[in-house]
Amino acid sequence: MKYLAIQVENFGQISPPPNIPTSSSGLTLSTLISFLLGFAIAVGIIFTLAMIVYGGFNWITSEGDKKKIEAARNTIVWSFVGLFLMVAALLIINIFTTALSLNGALIIK
Repeated sequence: MKYLAIQVENFGQISPPPNIPTSSSGLTLSTLISFLLGFAIAVGIIFTLAMIVYGGFNWITSEGDKKKIEAARNTIVWSFVGLFLMVAALLIINIFTTALSLNGALIIK
């Protein structure tokens, strides 16, 4: 049986995703803010996608009712407005960190 074993390099060694501090010495305010900002953007994008699907479902099941169609359209439009605001906020933060020479400490990668 010894000759039938397969060895896989680095098996069982899982490295954390980038931008997540792995020890208390690597935890600084900028890494914490950067992680929380990236997490908030990811949650916002997922929520936006869910609201677009919800608005589309409501539009399809509206059965021609003008009020339901308008409500579904508003849901989709405001979802895109929220997505635009999230991207604009991220862009503004990145511009300020670059302009203030913070060495890109808050830049989401």
